[in-house]
Amino acid sequence: METPVVTGDITKGSGTETGTGMIWSRETNRYLTGQTWNSFVSYWMPFNWSGEGLHDASWRGSFGGQIYKGNGSNGCVNMPPPVVGQFFKETYIGLPVVVYNSDTQKIS
Repeated sequence: METPVVTGDITKGSGTETGTGMIWSRETNRYLTGQTWNSFVSYWMPFNWSGEGLHDASWRGSFGGQIYKGNGSNGCVNMPPPVVGQFFKETYIGLPVVVYNSDTQKIS
């Protein structure tokens, strides 16, 4: 599966942490809360101990490209609602997650 996403906003110091992790929980229909937000998501898959995870983002009108520079998340990986349900079905606890900086690192 391939899909555009929105990651952490590097212009605000909340870029998604790079490195390897794993999905350690799979939840549906929950609220993600922070100091300035309380957002409902249908799917939540945390992958590190910093509170970052993969989830749907119904409040976004577009995904991909350079959105994360200036309008990114607080560190999570925001996924388009039409695809996240299928992605969730294909995941499992312990699934490896690799986050890399596409500006400086290449995966071949």
